[in-house]
Amino acid sequence: MDAVVTIDIGNSRLSWGRFEGDRLRSRGHLTREECRAKGALAALRTRWGRVSSVGIASVESDLATRVADEWPEDLPAPRWFRGFADLPLSLAPAMRHPETIGIDRLLNVFAWVESRRALPALIVDVGTAITIDVADAEGRFAGGVILPGERLLARALVGGTAFLPEVVAEVSSGGSAIGTETRSAIARGIGGLVVGGVSHHLRRMARELTGRAFSAGGGSGSRSRRAPVVVATGGGAARWAPAIEEIERVVPALTLDGIRLALVRGAGG
Repeated sequence: MDAVVTIDIGNSRLSWGRFEGDRLRSRGHLTREECRAKGALAALRTRWGRVSSVGIASVESDLATRVADEWPEDLPAPRWFRGFADLPLSLAPAMRHPETIGIDRLLNVFAWVESRRALPALIVDVGTAITIDVADAEGRFAGGVILPGERLLARALVGGTAFLPEVVAEVSSGGSAIGTETRSAIARGIGGLVVGGVSHHLRRMARELTGRAFSAGGGSGSRSRRAPVVVATGGGAARWAPAIEEIERVVPALTLDGIRLALVRGAGG
């Protein structure tokens, strides 16, 4: 069976998915450094088999230019999604200047709405940056917030201080809250910023959408019919979702599925 391949070119890596119909059969990623290696795309091509169409989501970047320049000749020419104007008109942002919204944010909401999932929804995409976006009760992109991710926070400490090292954040909220030396203090500090920051915004958004906060037990508890479902996606979703009690589901390939759906809708399917 011919496959559809979707590619998301982000800030720190290239993610891909191979779909047969609406089923994701395989997926993977390359770091920016791996993408720069000669023949990287050709090596991926051998894993995809017969391909009927390709969709690529990306902002303008050196990596996107490299992919376009080195695209294998035996694959279909890809359809590029770079902004709101490239998406089917069924996505109607409830905000001004939709052309300024990141394509990954748009695709996440588009995928959620087009798959007829529960609305309203809050979609947390955990990557280099962390975005939290709203699909409102009418299925519109209603805005959101953007936060620095764990690596950006760690690098900011290194770049803004004289001696602090770059440290991997600590995800778990269990154990001691007190770091006993510099590295553990940084790891706990960054982890707390990520978990606390995401939870803070989810709670405020839920209150704004429904008039009440999440239940204390996590998620939206015995929520009313129109309270938001909270879903996490992106490369860091599986790592961080267990520590953020409001998150109810993890859908790692939501952006890739959004590209697939945009290809189908754009072709009149």
